[in-house]
Amino acid sequence: MTSNEKTERVKTDWFTKSDSYVQRSRRMSCTVRATVEAFVRLAKIEPGDKLIELGCGHGRAAEALANVIADLEYTGVDFTQALLDKFTLTGSSLIKEISLVCADISQMPFGENEFDVAVSTRVFQYLPDPVAGLTEAKRVLRKGGRAVVAVPNALNPIQALTYRNRLYSPRDVARWFQKCGFRDIRAESCIFSPYASSWNSWLCALELLRKVPGLRSVGGAAIAVGTK
Repeated sequence: MTSNEKTERVKTDWFTKSDSYVQRSRRMSCTVRATVEAFVRLAKIEPGDKLIELGCGHGRAAEALANVIADLEYTGVDFTQALLDKFTLTGSSLIKEISLVCADISQMPFGENEFDVAVSTRVFQYLPDPVAGLTEAKRVLRKGGRAVVAVPNALNPIQALTYRNRLYSPRDVARWFQKCGFRDIRAESCIFSPYASSWNSWLCALELLRKVPGLRSVGGAAIAVGTK
């Protein structure tokens, strides 16, 4: 199967399951909160940044970002229009400006050097060529811009037993950044409480396990950041 055929297969799959995905997705879950907090910390996201989310879906990560960072100029890209049609931000939003674009994140309709930060969660594992997607992210970043990508972690026992798609380790994700020529690359894991329904102080404290040798690479998500 060619790369284009694989991409079309993924598009068809997401078009088919978009409604059920939205219905079962928990907004502001521990998984989303932990991932977004890792994004903010690793990519040093600041108020006023021009941020692009690669594979934004119906706005779960955007909603979490909107609650912690003010005045973002947010652009969300997804190739499933049915998900973009359901994009919502509930509660108070600090986002200054929102733009949604239906496009393949490996071939985006933007010029070079347009964004300060690119983020993506649980999307790159579906790409036939993750390096091509990250290369495109680098293209649209300004010099000094940061990209941060999180995918289900191959080193996490729960993911290894239950996840049906391909898994990658933090080292795998870091290699994508290396191949694209990013600098200041850093890789770790996050999400040590994937099934909790609310974000309590003790669950937040669990994320400190990323600092413990032997445990820091086994969180539910493999995550890496790099600077253009």
